[in-house]
Amino acid sequence: KELLTKARKRQILDKLIELKMRFLPSRLEKCQKSFAYFLFNFVKTQDEHDQSQPIKRVPKKDYIIQLAGLLQSEKMLLVEKSRQMMVSWLACALCVWEAMFFPGRRIFIQSKKEDDANGLVDRCKFIYEALPKEIREKYPVKVPSSYLKLIFMTNPISTIAGVPQGADVLRQWTASLIISDEMAFQEMAEEAYVASKPTLVGGGRIICISTPNGRGFFWRLAYDIDK
Repeated sequence: KELLTKARKRQILDKLIELKMRFLPSRLEKCQKSFAYFLFNFVKTQDEHDQSQPIKRVPKKDYIIQLAGLLQSEKMLLVEKSRQMMVSWLACALCVWEAMFFPGRRIFIQSKKEDDANGLVDRCKFIYEALPKEIREKYPVKVPSSYLKLIFMTNPISTIAGVPQGADVLRQWTASLIISDEMAFQEMAEEAYVASKPTLVGGGRIICISTPNGRGFFWRLAYDIDK
């Protein structure tokens, strides 16, 4: 009786796997069309403050639903945030979504310090590694050992790299997407923004997010002070 029960459980599990694989192409097609669908159905985040359940899905809060739509549609977006709103996690999920479903993307995550930027690339890695195995097998990645970067083995490849503040790296490349994290705390934010303008001209996108920090360049940009 116990063997029959185990055999039946195995049969049910195999059927579920078969159904999952059968519907995978249509679900991936929906992911490519909608960042929000990818975000709410596949992305997991890590909450360091929740010891009982640190790994969790993205909650379907109204502001997150609206922001997900803007992150997909806008060529240039500035997001004023407070802490614990998950905005940085959403930006990292956007990087993974772009790199996975749109080959040939060159994506930069910029923060004040290189360690901070690399920490956000680590979040991208976490999001990717938490995806179902069958999706990771379809969209494999490699991580160079010499520096922190995520390379999606699409054709052509897509890359996600962390860079410190300033214009040097951004001036060398025309990026597909630039995420400027905590832009209000970057002393060289203005020169980095000027250096990244070819990204917009070339059809790429720039997303700047930050908590408040006085009336510096981020504030002037957000409120069109310089016009």
